[in-house]
Amino acid sequence: MTKWPTKLLSELSSTVDYGVTASATQEDTGVRFLRITDRQDGTVDWNTVPFCKCAPKSIAEKELKSGDIVFARTGATTPKPPLPL
Repeated sequence: MTKWPTKLLSELSSTVDYGVTASATQEDTGVRFLRITDRQDGTVDWNTVPFCKCAPKSIAEKELKSGDIVFARTGATTPKPPLPL
């Protein structure tokens, strides 16, 4: 069995940020609002993720990109492994 190497988060990331605080809406605003509860079985069904009304500055600063890692900091999903995008 291969043992995974242990790394500090600072070795794997350029920043660690909290997401956007907003309310989810079903109205198609063009901006999906990923909540930690949208993550099920290690994946996200983006077709079911709601939208949000977010300021353009928030979108530019907090938009998820390929390679980002999302994890829960509180709540029932905290023990789940990180979700790589």
